[in-house]
Amino acid sequence: MAFYLEGNSTPNPTLTLKAGEQVTIVLRSEDAGITHDFAVKSWNVASALPSGQGAVSVSFRVPDRRGTPQEYVCSAHAVMMRGRIGGN
Repeated sequence: MAFYLEGNSTPNPTLTLKAGEQVTIVLRSEDAGITHDFAVKSWNVASALPSGQGAVSVSFRVPDRRGTPQEYVCSAHAVMMRGRIGGN
């Protein structure tokens, strides 16, 4: 289990976004019967939980401040599904 960007086979990639940017992430699960979400707890960002194979989106504004990259996770599978996210 891991997060992937469309067209990229690197698991749990680092997401570099622009500070202040409005972002929409579409989370698509291809695991029938397994629930995944997307959360950046330090930014109070969390998607809904798609059930089984499906898609949900979450929109948020990247904090205006530059700083240490934060962590994004799947709340249910954070041991395997986690990566770094930050604004520059």
